[in-house]
Amino acid sequence: MNRHKKLAQYAEGRTLDVGYKSHPNPYLPKPMGMDIEPGEKPTWYSAVCQGNAMRIPFKAQSFDTIVAGEIIEHVDNLSEFFKDCYRVLKEKGRFVISTPNSSSFIVVLGNWLGVRVPHNHRNEYSKRIIGLIAKYNGFRKERFVGLSSPFFLVPKLRHRGFLRIPLWLLPLCHKILYVFEKVSTAEP
Repeated sequence: MNRHKKLAQYAEGRTLDVGYKSHPNPYLPKPMGMDIEPGEKPTWYSAVCQGNAMRIPFKAQSFDTIVAGEIIEHVDNLSEFFKDCYRVLKEKGRFVISTPNSSSFIVVLGNWLGVRVPHNHRNEYSKRIIGLIAKYNGFRKERFVGLSSPFFLVPKLRHRGFLRIPLWLLPLCHKILYVFEKVSTAEP
């Protein structure tokens, strides 16, 4: 199962796809796309707009789901991004993220060898830091899913690069998918 399909699996209701331009998600049903650069509207998107992830140009409680595939490593202030996503999500809304795993064996080995992997990202966040920032900004973890395990380690179980594996094997995964739920302001 590819990353786009996995992200779409957790999306429901009115959906905003943040950072859609370089890789529009064909599995999201009629999403609204937003990107920092202007772009053409894919035929299956309901609309697209230009906007900054730290100042999402929509009213409060506008979306049931926000999908952010492979963008948090490019934003300047992750906490501000989470804060604004909280603002535009409806109560009990979902925030679905995929990002490279900064603790993966490949990244750790590359850093140890002095090779920055990946070299074009502004930031790398650990699973723990992402979880803490999410909690600080009013989200509750629904699940973490390891994606893109190294195909050479599990060739028989691999299905197009994605494999459900236990969290203790997370260092083998190149990417992680996070699903967070917006916690009501009335809840403790």
